[in-house]
Amino acid sequence: MKKSLLILSFCFISFASIAQKKVHKYNISSINQLGLLTGERGEAVQIQTINGVAKGNWFAGIGVGIDAYADRTVPLFLHTQHQFLKGSHSPVMYAAGGFSLPYLNFIQKEQLGIPNLETTPMYDIGVGWKFFMRGNRGLLLTAGYSYKQIKGSRELWKITIWPAGATTWETIEKNYTRISIKVGWQF
Repeated sequence: MKKSLLILSFCFISFASIAQKKVHKYNISSINQLGLLTGERGEAVQIQTINGVAKGNWFAGIGVGIDAYADRTVPLFLHTQHQFLKGSHSPVMYAAGGFSLPYLNFIQKEQLGIPNLETTPMYDIGVGWKFFMRGNRGLLLTAGYSYKQIKGSRELWKITIWPAGATTWETIEKNYTRISIKVGWQF
């Protein structure tokens, strides 16, 4: 009996010490950013929040934001980021790609002249610097190249002859390339 209790105690202590040494490889992380977009159509503000997981020097997540450049959209995207060093600061490289959802009201659509807008692709790539505060928390400063597209159709003319009519539609596509400068907080 004593021997069984001793073996059981030893196993319990061994398993408990192994469980305490287990290191979590993935950490839940979030990046919140405020940015300035500048291009041939002027300047505009950009807000983004990205939530995902970090492992080692890599971060991957899903992001959403508001892009007010030229025609307002809501980007929905996948974001990856790599920091090159461990320490008090590190250069970073990032890439994001996804979809740009139109976020215009009826009046804005009429002013734009495209009442039927589509969801279109977007991407953002760049480099920056991360200043670590405590743990994996840090201030991010990034600069990059950003692209979004606005696409839609509008009725060009319509002929109504009974019993059948004819409508001609025009497709409009606008491509915006911009420089993106962002400041953010990763935690």
